[in-house]
Amino acid sequence: MKKKPQQNGAAKRMNRTLMECERSMRIYADLSEAFWAEAVNHASYLVNMSPSKSLDFKCAEEVWSNKFNEYINLKVFGCSAYALIPSDEKTKLKPKSLECIFLGFESGVKCFKLWDPVNQTKILGREVVFDENIMLMIKIRKLEAKEDVVGIKTTVSITPRRVFEDTPRMQPIEDVHEAVESNTKVEELGQQQKAQDEKEE
Repeated sequence: MKKKPQQNGAAKRMNRTLMECERSMRIYADLSEAFWAEAVNHASYLVNMSPSKSLDFKCAEEVWSNKFNEYINLKVFGCSAYALIPSDEKTKLKPKSLECIFLGFESGVKCFKLWDPVNQTKILGREVVFDENIMLMIKIRKLEAKEDVVGIKTTVSITPRRVFEDTPRMQPIEDVHEAVESNTKVEELGQQQKAQDEKEE
């Protein structure tokens, strides 16, 4: 029912949780609002990987797949990621890796989702090295600020935020329906567990 959040309180609270996570991660990484869908998608992934009291402190993904999940692949959203350039696309004199921004995980495949700020494209990669102590966009802002103060340009000038100047402010970098996974696992499994507990009682 319109303007009656009490009718679906659990879903409303989950939406609020996801948006608060999205805002915190995106602002910390100094990414523009065009990346909001990617941040929500990653927040949804983190929620599904987090232990839940309604699931006996198991994570939704573990209950859903019946497999224990390792957290070794979890990385800081927006951190610097160095993706290995394929051998057929590099030469002896060019770098062996491409510095990108970590956006999360691609659904259905075992690879990382990255953003190339130079070519303004999303790429997928498996052989990636991360530096979670550096937010690439913050690093770029400092380079740009230094250029403005000194009055000269460095050998590489990267201005990803300007890519979105001609784009509506809240438009994501790709189709939201394809990018954002449905975050109903916790709620559905929690309800199933609750119903099962009531039957046993």
